[in-house]
This record gives sequence, structure tokens and C-alpha cells, in this order.
Amino acid sequence: MLITTIAITAVVAGGLGVWQVLNRNSDTPTAAASSWGRIALIDRTTGAVVTVDTEGAVIGEFTATGRVMAVHSLHSKLAVVGTNQITILDTAQPDDPPITVPIDRGSTVSPARTIDSKYLIVGTPSGGNIVIIDIADGSVIDVGQTASQSNPLMFAETVRWADDGSAFAVADAANFQTIIVRPGVTTATFLSDQPVAVGAQLVATSQT
Repeated sequence: MLITTIAITAVVAGGLGVWQVLNRNSDTPTAAASSWGRIALIDRTTGAVVTVDTEGAVIGEFTATGRVMAVHSLHSKLAVVGTNQITILDTAQPDDPPITVPIDRGSTVSPARTIDSKYLIVGTPSGGNIVIIDIADGSVIDVGQTASQSNPLMFAETVRWADDGSAFAVADAANFQTIIVRPGVTTATFLSDQPVAVGAQLVATSQT
């Protein structure tokens, strides 16, 4: 981990130095290719996360959470996907406790981008329950629980959502219907057939 940190920090510092030299004598105002204030260095084996500033100084450290399967980001938030949990960290607030959402081993985790946020859709390859996690605040929509299903059979690839994140529709393979859930709403809406598109004010379904 220490070797990786040193190597990446050196590249960042060198890149900043080159950019400053190339633009020192320019009469035309230019901007850097990107604007950022920190870099997150993640140990994929242990799950430990260290953040450094543009000078390479450590500004935050997060406790290891186990082997990392994938990482998703939203603004200053990092969603670190492990084998049995998803941990959401705020790199801008390193003193804030992380949010941990348990998941089943072998789950699939797919990102769903909306206008204002990014969600993670968690499912089972062979079918089962669907859980939708908002990276922005760590809130969770448990589709099976919301729909009062004791033995759900849903597949993550059937999930459709509105661009504004106001609604998610899932195909219920056990009952041949569409289940619609909404953030902050504790009840579900049921329609016939499978979902093919979701908008802020409509849901389109189709028979197979």
C-alpha cells in the first residue's frame, strides 16, 4: 500500500509541475484539464482507503473493509463494493462514519445514473430480491420488502428507472407483473407485464 501511494503521488506532482511549466509564458488564459481536490487510493485486497490532496499529503484514512470487488463514485462519495457489503465513504468528510449496507455473497451490483444521483442495483444472478442503494445518502429501497413478497423472483437486468430517479420498475418473474417502487415511499405499485421504460409521469410495460 505504501509503495502504491508513493508512486501515484509522484505522478500527480510531476504532472502538475509539467502543466505549470508549459503554461508559464502563455498570454492566453488556460485551465487545467480537470478540476479536483483529492485522490483516493484504494487497497483492493484489504479495502483500506487513503485520500491525498493535490500536493500528495494524506488528508483522510478509512478503515479496511475487506476485499474490494468494485468501486463507484458520486461527487465526494465512494461506494466500495465488497463480497458481502457495500461501504459508502465521504472523502470530503473523513471523520464521518461510513454507511454499510449488507449484501448477499455472489450478488451483482450495477450502477444506475440519474440526473441528481447514482444508484446501485443489487441482485442475484439466479433471481431473487432486488435492493436499490442511493450513493448520495446511503438510503435503501428493498423491493421485495416494499412489495410484501416472501419469496421474490426478480432479476437486476429487468430494472428500469426514471431519469430523475423518482421511480424504479422491476419485472416480477414469480407473478408476471411489474413492481414500481419510489424513494421515500414505503408501498409499491403493481402493473401487468414487464417494464420497458419509466418516466417521471408514466411507465410502459410489454408482454413477453
